[in-house]
Amino acid sequence: MSREVHLRFRESAGVKLPRTTRRNIYVKSVRAGQRVLASVTRFLTCRLKLAVNAAKSAVDRPWRLTFLGLACTGHWPNRGRVSEKALQACTQEVRRKTCRTRGVSLARGVGDLRRHLDGWYAYFGVAEAPSIFKELDSWIRRRLRCYLWKPWGRRHSRRIGVRTSLGPSLC
Repeated sequence: MSREVHLRFRESAGVKLPRTTRRNIYVKSVRAGQRVLASVTRFLTCRLKLAVNAAKSAVDRPWRLTFLGLACTGHWPNRGRVSEKALQACTQEVRRKTCRTRGVSLARGVGDLRRHLDGWYAYFGVAEAPSIFKELDSWIRRRLRCYLWKPWGRRHSRRIGVRTSLGPSLC
């Protein structure tokens, strides 16, 4: 480890290592990455007596790897983006909360969805690729429109400006 990046873990003065410590180390070449991975793994297992998960340790390009739900864009300039797995998890949760046959009022459904999305945007707000947020926002708005339109019944009564027997035009 003499020529490598020095990582210092310290457990003095009441400071403890968290149960799982995650780090990314970036080097210039694949060969250097393999050398650093072997060296850091040896240091962590032999000297610090920590377990290293080999399945999660990898040497690859930054845009092919994810780290805590974030990834790189892969083209210059490299920017942070939301990983596909995190985006799929968010869309599944939105689908579950905006199911049209869920049986809760729109206000309660929006409140549940808002709590989830506030936390999601707070965590992934550091991503520098804003297009995914625009697409997600428009998709969520469409889901909420469908949630609102479900009790209206037939499709032709959804058009704005159509006169019905119940009253004047909406326009």
